[in-house]
Amino acid sequence: MGFFSGVGRIIIVLLNIVFVIVSFVLLASGLVLKFLPHNDYIKSTEDQLKDALKTLLENTGHQDADLSNFSLAGMFETVAICLIVIGAFLLFVAFCGCCGACCKIQTLLIIYAGILIFLLVGELVVIIILYASPAVKDMVKTELTSSLQNYKGLTATNVESLLWNAAMIEFKCCGVNNYGDFAKYAPNWDNTPDIDGTPATTLLTPVACCVTIPDTAVKAQNCAGALDSTLNNYEKGCFNSIWDKMFDNPLMLGIVLAVAFAIQILLIIFTILMYKENKDNKVSSVF
Repeated sequence: MGFFSGVGRIIIVLLNIVFVIVSFVLLASGLVLKFLPHNDYIKSTEDQLKDALKTLLENTGHQDADLSNFSLAGMFETVAICLIVIGAFLLFVAFCGCCGACCKIQTLLIIYAGILIFLLVGELVVIIILYASPAVKDMVKTELTSSLQNYKGLTATNVESLLWNAAMIEFKCCGVNNYGDFAKYAPNWDNTPDIDGTPATTLLTPVACCVTIPDTAVKAQNCAGALDSTLNNYEKGCFNSIWDKMFDNPLMLGIVLAVAFAIQILLIIFTILMYKENKDNKVSSVF
């Protein structure tokens, strides 16, 4: 047992040193995004996205689109909070594992093993629910559908519109289920936008649903103003497209999950062995 617990101690310390480094990177990134949202790097990224969006709008006949309020601050705020929370949690877990193993602190070993067991069980439950329960898909669909209430169109610069446009262009899809979602759930969508200074006829889908983003106002009108599958992804919902993309390689996903579970199980076993060895040594020292 002494050999295995010794090897386990080395592995746990080394792995958790890596996790400490990763946690500091996450924390630093989150703090920068949270408290320095207008630093040079973020400003440069924002300017590049603004230029790309401006070019896209001009090519589709929206020369008068106002991008003065374009900002990624709202999006970065959410990302920053997530990075800070994940980084802080990872740092705490790594601290317990590293100090518990290196300094033989029994309390930290118990906390570390408990967290690993909790995470392992939680991961298994989440995977089972994702694959076996349609209620999860319905819940995600409901949340996505509610976000369409703030979708305004290709020229909008609010977070919801930007994310939906990016998703529909990237995944070649339209709406949550199909193009009909915009008529039902997107009351703020401007389906008669000005193109080249004149009001367009009623669009049936957002321009972002076009198979190829048009480079002229006429093409934008043609692809978004008619239900033609050769020009528009109107039948293809984004939920299924993204879901299928996430799980399109079950073999690779299975290998990754198996390796992750194996590492966690080994860490739990090594932690228990170290705890038992430390306890036995204390008992022996008494006698």
